[in-house]
Amino acid sequence: MDIGQANDTGYPTRFGFVKNEKYSNFRFVQYYYGTGNEAGSYFDSTGTWCRHWWTGSGWTDWHKLSGFCHANIGTTGKQLLTKGEYQKILFNRKIKDSHNNFDIKSNRFICPENGMYSVNAGVYIESFQRYANFELSIYLNGRSYKNIAHQRQSPTSPSDVLSFSMGLYGAANVPANKGDYLEIYMYVGYDGDVSHYVSDNSGWYNYFDITEVGGRNFSRV
Repeated sequence: MDIGQANDTGYPTRFGFVKNEKYSNFRFVQYYYGTGNEAGSYFDSTGTWCRHWWTGSGWTDWHKLSGFCHANIGTTGKQLLTKGEYQKILFNRKIKDSHNNFDIKSNRFICPENGMYSVNAGVYIESFQRYANFELSIYLNGRSYKNIAHQRQSPTSPSDVLSFSMGLYGAANVPANKGDYLEIYMYVGYDGDVSHYVSDNSGWYNYFDITEVGGRNFSRV
């Protein structure tokens, strides 16, 4: 069955076709294939989905099988870290954004499908030989979801001159729905009054890396 742009019956993309495999009302699967058009901005047209029918409950949600997205985002310039506050890390330099899901104006990844997302993040901090506390977290829809890195330092000989730069790196899986958004936040606390910054290091130090790895977001227990 051909699916065209005017169709509005819940299929995953605007254009594609459907194949049904039915043995009975208890063994019925439907496959959806995107057109494969990757010209211009149509990368989200590529992919394969399936859903299942059960006579007592109807159709399941679509389960994505291929065509997963990937974004790798860096930073530009230094970012001042305000003492004693949680603040968003300003990832704003696209290195790769396969399906154009990262919004560099708001520094967030917008999930294109229901599913599981693998999130990796790293931030390199310009610090000094003073007591400091750093926490790096994934935020889901503006709220803290998982802390992925935590580091405290307490040098025996405090100094506001001697540098003590360090990196925070971590990863987690995040189940999310279509339209949900992911951001990276950091808490910074430190002694003294010398400002701390996210460095202007390139993408192998400062990165926000998201990979779509699963096609459904199952309910919490």
